[in-house]
Amino acid sequence: VEMNISSKVLVVGSGPVAHLAALELAKIGHEVLLCSQAASIAGHTHLWGSPYDPLAQPGSLIEDVKDDPRIEIMAPAEILEFHGSPGNFQVRLTGNDEDTIHKEVGAVILSSEPFPVANFESWGLNESDRIKDLSWVESVLSSSGDDPLLSSDSVMKVVFLCGFTHHSNPFSQKRAMETATKLVSEGRNMVIFLVDQFQVADYGLERLTHRAREAGVLFVKLTGIRPEIERVKNKVTVSYHDQELEEKVTISPDFLILEEAYKAPTEMMHLAGRLGVTADRSGFFQGENIYSQPIYTNRHGIWVVDSAKGPASLREGIEEAKAAAMDIHQFLGKGRAVAADKRLLFDEAKCGKCLTCYRSCPHLAISTCEVKPVSVSYT
Repeated sequence: VEMNISSKVLVVGSGPVAHLAALELAKIGHEVLLCSQAASIAGHTHLWGSPYDPLAQPGSLIEDVKDDPRIEIMAPAEILEFHGSPGNFQVRLTGNDEDTIHKEVGAVILSSEPFPVANFESWGLNESDRIKDLSWVESVLSSSGDDPLLSSDSVMKVVFLCGFTHHSNPFSQKRAMETATKLVSEGRNMVIFLVDQFQVADYGLERLTHRAREAGVLFVKLTGIRPEIERVKNKVTVSYHDQELEEKVTISPDFLILEEAYKAPTEMMHLAGRLGVTADRSGFFQGENIYSQPIYTNRHGIWVVDSAKGPASLREGIEEAKAAAMDIHQFLGKGRAVAADKRLLFDEAKCGKCLTCYRSCPHLAISTCEVKPVSVSYT
């Protein structure tokens, strides 16, 4: 049976991977609706990755999206309702003017953005002139103004704390290592990098670790041992038990830098509920399932890329965006699809009320009434 489907694709997000996904889809002939709850599609600067990574420079990407006639932009926008089946999803959105807009799309790419948060409170600290998060250091090092970390004539002691209060990840550790290496290479700094678990699985991260060591960064791995932080007036001390020296080590750093944890905004969890997509305990899409494949969700017709399923590098996000765009193109084609002419049959007498069919259907085509499944939609 041949049927009409929509070849338009909804892309949710405001980071570089969302932009790239929209451009990839437009390039192969699809109309795209790019929407985000952010005030603009430029999103937040941290979404563009490490400032030292050449891949992280937005360049003309935003302008290319704005200039492409096949890409419709809605920012800020919120998805109010979502229903239908793959190829014919019905979406109701509201924009900045609060007008309700109805759209039909064939597929969805989720590229929503987490945000970095430094756990000052978990250490019993408050941000100050000498206690900062990683984003502040990156901003200072990439600016053209006075740099207190590189311009000092005396040796500055800088301590990085990675993990301990949260589960560190390769993306944030890469940012921290790049920053630590820059502090040692370009300034008179002594950098001590305290970490509970090394994350070297990401592209180039093991090489970066070796380069940081060669530059002079001192790595100290404290598995199961959390450093003690004390602050008296303007002085901060960091103490830990060194397993090699078998004694307590105390450092009085000039700067204490905290690695940030990545949090999913509450709207991601709300969006997961509206789209019928599973999410993990932290609110990231896809859920805690070891069988989850990189770009797929539990609902057919909805793809997930980049940090929408957890912190990821920009390189990984770019590869996923291209893969999702090609997968969607194969699925939607030119707006026509061929479906089998056989239909699923429901035998009420044999129904055991286990709801396995209801839970496992990737199309959400089965509805229930008084526990028993009562209808099966077919597309």
